[in-house]
This record gives sequence, C-alpha cells and structure tokens, in this order.
Amino acid sequence: MRSALDNWLDSVTGVFPYDTAARLRRELEAHAEETAQTLRIEGHRNPEAAALYALGDAREVRCRLEETHFTRAEVDWLRQDSAMRRVLEEGFYPTVWWRSINFMGALFLLLMPLMDLRSAGTFGWVNALIC
Repeated sequence: MRSALDNWLDSVTGVFPYDTAARLRRELEAHAEETAQTLRIEGHRNPEAAALYALGDAREVRCRLEETHFTRAEVDWLRQDSAMRRVLEEGFYPTVWWRSINFMGALFLLLMPLMDLRSAGTFGWVNALIC
C-alpha cells in the first residue's frame, strides 16, 4: 500500500524528466523524513502527517519547481530543434568564425583611442562614440 508521502511525491515530480524527478524526490523525501524525525523527538502524535503538511500543497510546490527545472514537455520541445539539441547534448563551443569576430571586436575597442584623430589628440569615449 502506497503512503501519502509517495502519492504527494508522485504528484509533485511526475512532470519532470526521470533523472530530475529522482533527484527532487530524494531531496523532498529526505526533508520530510528529517521533519518527521524532529517532530517525533518533540513528541508529536502524528509526525508523518505533520511533515507532509509542512511540505505544502503539491500543486504549489510543483509550480515553484517548474520555475527552476525543465519539465518533460519542455525538454521534448527543446529537442525538436536540431541546433538546440546539439547544444544540449554537446555543449556550446564557438566556431572559428565566431571567435574571430569576437577577437576583431575586442581589438577594435582596444585600438579605438589610437584611431580617434578628430578630437585633436585627446581621447574621450563620448566623442568617439557620438561623432
């Protein structure tokens, strides 16, 4: 027979991918056990029910977790895009062209004071950017 905590955990973690759900389930279960143990030491009549009540409403907890964790539907949607799938699976490593463009931009910003010929030898970022 399933406990009330198992039902609560299923309703909270059911929308997440397996590995995320398993991790969240372990953390929430450990928190509930710790709370129940503390209440048991304090002499509470029903520490398990009180610990479950202290966890909060399952719908509210799930909504808060959805703000910081991807759900299965979101992961499936992200994997539909091949470029996003490649980034998720392999990570983002800029190509040679992208690194070259970044290098040229940084070089331009560093050499900008030397290229400012219109301000009679004094450089100011405001003059260089507006004029």
